[in-house]
Amino acid sequence: MDAARETIDGYSLLNRLHDRGWCDSWLAESSADGGRVEILLAHQDADAGRVAHGMLALTRIAKAEAEGAQRILSVSPSGGRPFAVLEARRGTSLEEIVSTRGPLSGEDVANLALHIGQTMLALNTSCEVALRSIKPGNVMLDDQGGITLCDFSQVIFPAMPGHGASVDGDAIVGTPQYLSPEQAAASEDIRFSSDLYALGATLYFAATGVVPFGDRDPMEVLNLQQSATLSNPSAINGTLGVGICRLIRILMMKNPAHRYKDWQSFVDNAETVAFGGQPAFAPPAGTVSTVEPLSGDKATGRPIVKKIVANNEEAAAPAKKKSPSGAVKLVLWLLLIAWLAVLGNFRIGNPLHLPMPHITFEKAQ
Repeated sequence: MDAARETIDGYSLLNRLHDRGWCDSWLAESSADGGRVEILLAHQDADAGRVAHGMLALTRIAKAEAEGAQRILSVSPSGGRPFAVLEARRGTSLEEIVSTRGPLSGEDVANLALHIGQTMLALNTSCEVALRSIKPGNVMLDDQGGITLCDFSQVIFPAMPGHGASVDGDAIVGTPQYLSPEQAAASEDIRFSSDLYALGATLYFAATGVVPFGDRDPMEVLNLQQSATLSNPSAINGTLGVGICRLIRILMMKNPAHRYKDWQSFVDNAETVAFGGQPAFAPPAGTVSTVEPLSGDKATGRPIVKKIVANNEEAAAPAKKKSPSGAVKLVLWLLLIAWLAVLGNFRIGNPLHLPMPHITFEKAQ
């Protein structure tokens, strides 16, 4: 082992992975058994209040023990440099898989949505959290079909005084392509619904291979998140079913109040979609999403007729054949009455003296 490597609590820091703002993420190796872990190590010059918040968030996430979340093995909030030890990431990131192999199938995207939704529901069971870090690079998939949600360095607790987005001062935290409109607008009212939007953007990438708003300048992307739209996933990947496209569109509603009311509601709809159904929830009429509406049923080739039902939710049904208009029906009825009158006239001896039709019968052979 290289003696120049920094060690901390029995772990040798191998290489720096990411700068998380208030801390660095490191790949580390256990001095005892050589096992690999990820360590979040606070910056020496980081704001003490921000570090304390980060350590509290990691401690609470560790206690949640949510299946499908990267495990936090230990948290050491005190001492010269606070740090946390997490299990090493396993598998390949969703970002790398889609970038190299292309978009996932609609079925796989639906299963991904359900799995991440269940993980987020577990994390939000005891108290509301906003991860602010859901994106394809933080979703790991392994060869056994496991899906792991990683990176809890930006967690906030919106309902706890002093533990919301204000901990970051005026900074906008996160990757612009996966930030909600309210985050892009630097709002301090960041809640769980911002994670719903980030999940929608992540699923959009998984389903299409297209990064929302691409590699534009970050400030331009932030503006587009607030005002622009993206093509419906079905317009890019024609194999996608209606259900998953609608699910993504709901997640990416511009107004957070028009997304799902909680993670349980989303999981219920995601489960329905994973089994081939349609989301039961639809935003109110006239509301705006970053994702454009469906133009047709790509799964069956039938056009979709959208209508507003009694509770103002969107409904869809196959297009029906048009019935004759009122004027056409009237003409048909008049012709039928006239024909019956003519037949009746001839049956009673032709009192109207109408010309008799000449009919020739062929003899039977």
